[in-house]
Amino acid sequence: MDSHSTRRDAAQQALQRVGHTPEAQAQWLLDVGYGPKYLFGVDGPTPAERRALQWEMAAFCHQDRPGLLQPFSEDEVMRWLAHIHNGVQQLHKGRAWGHRLVTHCGFWVPKAGQEPFWPYWWLGSKYPQDHWEPRERDMLDARCTKKDRMAHRICEVLTAVGGRLRRCLNKECGHLFVRQNRQLYCTPACASVVRIRKYRAKQRRAARV
Repeated sequence: MDSHSTRRDAAQQALQRVGHTPEAQAQWLLDVGYGPKYLFGVDGPTPAERRALQWEMAAFCHQDRPGLLQPFSEDEVMRWLAHIHNGVQQLHKGRAWGHRLVTHCGFWVPKAGQEPFWPYWWLGSKYPQDHWEPRERDMLDARCTKKDRMAHRICEVLTAVGGRLRRCLNKECGHLFVRQNRQLYCTPACASVVRIRKYRAKQRRAARV
């Protein structure tokens, strides 16, 4: 198989893993964010994981031109792994996803009811905090994010899923997920855990009667 065919197959497989809908793409973001925090070479991704992420990030950013995908560089992958991990962790805590880009612009993706969160390196900024906030607290602010395609796609995808971003009702999990229909748990495994727990609790109550 020639290199062109290999690259084409890698691109197609990445597009399938990332998905073609905002719901699938938001879930991909969450899955990456809940994964290991690969920083400073500690517990870094394997070569196979790194190659997969290079193509997946490209697929996430350029759904409109799948035939022209170019994989992200390793440096870009590591930079965005950190950003995505930190952003998802803030969403998990009920805070807004916000960070400052290398373009010296910021992006801020709040949902209704989320409290503000600002990365520590902003605290010493000469600009007032509201310099980075949208005028309407629960509206997306994607000013200048088109200068960074990944940032802009994160804003687009999280805005598109809106209120369907929910927290798993399994208290031992609590992970965010994109709700489908009446879904209450992030995975069938969590649903099964809760179902078994309720069944056993019911049995214990019946035994005491």
